[in-house]
Amino acid sequence: MKLCLLMLKVFFSMLRKIILPLVVVFSLLAVILIVAIILFKPFHFHSGDSRLQVKNNSTYAISVEFFTDTIFEDIIVIYSPAYFNSTKTDKNLIVNEPAYYISTRILPEEIRIKHTLETWSQFIERSVNNKLNVFIFATDTIEKYGGFEHIVTHKLYERYEFDEKELEKMNWTIEYPRLATSATR
Repeated sequence: MKLCLLMLKVFFSMLRKIILPLVVVFSLLAVILIVAIILFKPFHFHSGDSRLQVKNNSTYAISVEFFTDTIFEDIIVIYSPAYFNSTKTDKNLIVNEPAYYISTRILPEEIRIKHTLETWSQFIERSVNNKLNVFIFATDTIEKYGGFEHIVTHKLYERYEFDEKELEKMNWTIEYPRLATSATR
């Protein structure tokens, strides 16, 4: 009996020596985490922007792309791991992936919300002309020719540009097609 009591006493003594430091460590980690959240909360990154919508008023499905450059031809690249592993700093990158544009097509009379990881205002500020450069093309052209080369070569796309004030007046909704006087084509 004495042996059992002694063993229990030793067990609880060891348990106290192990558990107490763990409780202290985890308590300190919790305090550090709470302090970090409070201190760095004002510096959080923007989670994106979903204000922009595209409405397709045409009779065919369309695909849409947005760029910081005004020249569609200069921003088409073929996907390759070598490109992404290179030291290129060009942020105007469109991956020649027809499946993406087919899966994100906008059907006739459909309205699609377009999301960006930064704000649309930041995107516009980064552009070469301080405008949102919008490129719209028929999705069936991508399906038919399997990529952008034909679209670019034959200029089978329309380009519009909008500054932020214009987008605000339009309630951040781009309607396709637009009148030639409403946007740059």
